[in-house]
Amino acid sequence: GRFDMAPTGDGSPPSRGHAGWSMRVFSLLCLAAIGLSPLATAQTVADPAQENKKIVRLTIDSDLDDPTLIRPARLADGYETWLVPDDFPAHAFAGKPNVTGGVVFGRFLSFDLHIGADDKVTRCEPSPGSADYTDLLEQACRLIQDRGHFMHGIDSSGQPQPGKRAMTLRFVIVASGQDHGPSPAPYPAGYRNSPPVLNNRELLVLPSGTLVPPRDSASIWVDIDERGRVKRCRIARQGTGSDTGDALLCRKMETARFEPAVGPDGKKVAARSHFVTFTEQGKMEPMRMEAGE
Repeated sequence: GRFDMAPTGDGSPPSRGHAGWSMRVFSLLCLAAIGLSPLATAQTVADPAQENKKIVRLTIDSDLDDPTLIRPARLADGYETWLVPDDFPAHAFAGKPNVTGGVVFGRFLSFDLHIGADDKVTRCEPSPGSADYTDLLEQACRLIQDRGHFMHGIDSSGQPQPGKRAMTLRFVIVASGQDHGPSPAPYPAGYRNSPPVLNNRELLVLPSGTLVPPRDSASIWVDIDERGRVKRCRIARQGTGSDTGDALLCRKMETARFEPAVGPDGKKVAARSHFVTFTEQGKMEPMRMEAGE
């Protein structure tokens, strides 16, 4: 073949060998530019220990454990960070990969955390199936008690009451970059219903001084029957900041009148866990958001 190339350094025409060497260099440069070079395709084998991550997940199973309380006993915000992997021995994370691959589930513990009217943990009780791991449960309960902050429950009159929280503790190992957290919750039953509408919205305005700073609002969950009457009231995560203020929120709902929820077929239906927000007099307009079923 014929090569049309520039002269060599001494001015003589390039030889076929020189041209071949130049073409090989040119080809390697092109391959490297698009990531196909033998050097570019070499991969470093990562240390498997560096690819895996241990996670401890502490979750609350239900916020509605005791129907006699309008505000259940609670753990303070940030409880998810109270326990870390280094708090537990290696056998807590023993398990097999699940069907999705890359995720290993170790121990799975369920227990009831009892909280007294004085905001202190009184005891932990393992659920059936978790009693075999007393060492892990004792360690978890001790650390929760030492590191955590808690709030007692109250009854409808605002009196402090003991209560319990149903808890779950999961020990998980995931491949690096594969932890996407718990799966999103499914849509609740009745999510296509039109929500209830409060007729006497003046009930959502609280007297000045009800909200403990820095709060500017407080919320509740209510169950409403098909006639628009409130059947149950529970204080949401953000209350007024006081026992008497929280009791006032539910007391206001005793005279509340709602237009009932309406199903897709046009019939009036009951609504569970309808979210209602209060504000103080002179502050922002009261809000109402709907959720539940």
